[in-house]
Amino acid sequence: MEYETAQKLLNGQFPAGTPAKISPSSSTESFAYICSEERERFLNNAFSALMPVGRFFLSFFNINIVNYLKGDIYGDFCSGKIPYERFCPKNIIRYFPKEISIDCVTPMNIFHKALPDRLLSRLPLSILLSRMVVISGFKRFKPEIKAS
Repeated sequence: MEYETAQKLLNGQFPAGTPAKISPSSSTESFAYICSEERERFLNNAFSALMPVGRFFLSFFNINIVNYLKGDIYGDFCSGKIPYERFCPKNIIRYFPKEISIDCVTPMNIFHKALPDRLLSRLPLSILLSRMVVISGFKRFKPEIKAS
């Protein structure tokens, strides 16, 4: 079901304002495997389905220092049949439409334990250690311009 929802968003099959439920895990699973040519279209379609002042949470695989040093930014599963990519938050944010406002960029999944993750994620360089990143925010309300 989550794969079908991601495919509909990618293909623009949700009209603006349609409530679409995508869990944080499905956003990561689908977003990490979308090729770079489709990424902007995917996000534009997803954000167009978001109601004004509607909130979003987007999680994705982070390029942490360990992955960077190992060269594990691009990879694949199933003998090359399922490619994936890790991202830097600024490389994702650049695809966001103008009406999207970001509340928080949260590094997570550093130790695989909740308490140490919460404590360490507050430190300035925690983004270098986190395996995942969550960007949260909302769609700004755009007042309609009335023609005179």
